[in-house]
Amino acid sequence: MALRGLDPRGLRALDGSAEMRSAGAVVLAIALASVISGEAASARHHQRGGPRPGTPPVVATPESRVDAGQEKGSEIPWQYTAAITLSAALLAVATTGLIQEYFSRRDRRLRLESLLVAFFADVISVLGRLRVQWRTIENHLTLTPHGPLPVCRMDVSRTVFEANAAAIGYLRDSRLAANVVGFYGWLERVNEFGRRLDEGSLSSDSFPEYALFVVECGTQGVAMAQLLDSATSHIKPVLPDRPAPRSEWQDRDFRDLALIRDRLRGMFPHLEIVDPPMELQPENDGVTPR
Repeated sequence: MALRGLDPRGLRALDGSAEMRSAGAVVLAIALASVISGEAASARHHQRGGPRPGTPPVVATPESRVDAGQEKGSEIPWQYTAAITLSAALLAVATTGLIQEYFSRRDRRLRLESLLVAFFADVISVLGRLRVQWRTIENHLTLTPHGPLPVCRMDVSRTVFEANAAAIGYLRDSRLAANVVGFYGWLERVNEFGRRLDEGSLSSDSFPEYALFVVECGTQGVAMAQLLDSATSHIKPVLPDRPAPRSEWQDRDFRDLALIRDRLRGMFPHLEIVDPPMELQPENDGVTPR
């Protein structure tokens, strides 16, 4: 199962919803400031002798008239009202900032998760086709090295990468970002060389180079799947066909690719074949390559 990735229109929709939430936060903060200012004005009015809004009328008595006359001279200073209004404004600004930051972090997290799931689904799909191709290459090198070439054209789509290339920065992981770019770069070479070999614009002498491209692309793909599998482990569910742990499939793929790399090195000494880093090599668990 492959996803097409993030639609730029979806990203704009997320931005629009964030703007709407920001506007709502501002309205909420202004309403809060108005309530506080209204309470201050109500308190001031009450100190001047007027009843609070919503309170029942009080029957005047001689004693209450005397008390009211004494309280009319004790009004709340304007500095007190100004301080209350300023505090309400500062609280409104702080509340708006906190609300905007919360929704901004939430949007970034959702974009990151969508990007990870899209790349994970795509690399699993592409690896399925690459696995068939590198096993075909292995059979050709083992059984019919001087026979006709197998079908090399794959035409694997790079739509997910091309649609999300501008969002690579959301990954916030330089190793994963480099792996994603490297994997799709090798995939482009595999597509180009396979097409030209089948069309005849490249001679059969270019097949070893094509086989090496498939091996390198497969190695990068297995490593990318491993990183993405770890990065998406907290998203439930991610894919119904989540791969098994590395001990069951990744090490087997690394072992098959290492075997093809060794055969290419032995059969075509002119090829510049560099062993991958240790983390991209099969673990030495006593299992011999098939």
